[in-house]
Amino acid sequence: MPTLQTHAPRRASVKRFIGGLVIFATLLSNIACAGGATEEWPSWRGPNETGESSAINLVSDWAIDGDNLIWQQAFVGRSTPAVFDGRVCANGRQGDGMTKQAVVACWDAGDGTPLWERTFNVYHTTVPFSRVGWASVIGDPETGYLYHHGVDGLLIALDREGNTVWEWRLGEDTGRASGYGGRTQNPVIDGTQLILSNIGANWGEHGAPRHRFWSFDKLTGEVLWNSLPGNRPWADANTQGTPVVAEIDGRRLLIAGAADGWVYAMDVGTGDPVWEFELSKRGINVTPVVVGTTVYLAHSEENIDNASMGRVVAIEGTGSGNITSSGEIWRANALGIGFSSPLYHDNVLYVVDNSSKLI
Repeated sequence: MPTLQTHAPRRASVKRFIGGLVIFATLLSNIACAGGATEEWPSWRGPNETGESSAINLVSDWAIDGDNLIWQQAFVGRSTPAVFDGRVCANGRQGDGMTKQAVVACWDAGDGTPLWERTFNVYHTTVPFSRVGWASVIGDPETGYLYHHGVDGLLIALDREGNTVWEWRLGEDTGRASGYGGRTQNPVIDGTQLILSNIGANWGEHGAPRHRFWSFDKLTGEVLWNSLPGNRPWADANTQGTPVVAEIDGRRLLIAGAADGWVYAMDVGTGDPVWEFELSKRGINVTPVVVGTTVYLAHSEENIDNASMGRVVAIEGTGSGNITSSGEIWRANALGIGFSSPLYHDNVLYVVDNSSKLI
């Protein structure tokens, strides 16, 4: 397994900042805070990374002028908040001109009281300011830590008070590229690991421009493993797909679409490749959904075996090696599902195409 030739993660304690900026309604507060909470929502696709909630009796409508509104704070952001540990946390942006910065903040989930705010300069990137805060923060209910991946490659762990536990500058430390589009990968947590993919080039065995997967110790930031499944050149460096972790046939797998148009399954404990499936001629932005042993995924680019654009596919996840021919269960061609991730509920797979049509 390749090793990372770089220094240890940076660790520091920094000054707290108090302030708050966002709008939230009971949709968030009812999920995971005081007053009858049923579950937490620590990452953008929920506690099981499926987009499905087990919470019941949620409100079906709300209004900014007060109907079903518990609290609100002004905040400029574009990603999904994390709701956990009695807090709502989010990232976004603030400032004008020379004062433009990324911001991460947390509020009390019950009443919206600002708890802390951190701001970060955004270095060495061509990403437009409107796309700062693309990747969602992820919370760890076990430790209370919050993890933020910035458009410029800052990967940082923050404790309950907003102090830095550890950080990496992935552009400097791992050769992570910063594309102009701003599509930034979301981290995922599995046990003691914080897992993140990125696209870039470095030195030596990491020299080739590729889509790689990294595992960090969530407590210390130390690199546990890195993986380069397929070792193929990327087809689209501006790719944002988030991996998922699933138990399939006794194997705990990390499954993700990649910038080379392939779907990869890796052993989540080691990063060793398990199987691969060629899906698209371009990069895959959609996050997989796993139900039992079936992996559902989609894209909106050119297909590998005909001239149609886009496909939804179901893959049998118990295989090994190249399962492009043997692993396909079914497909639906000419569906442009390039960004929204599938949702599975009661034996129905729901997708939203690039024109916002629910299918």
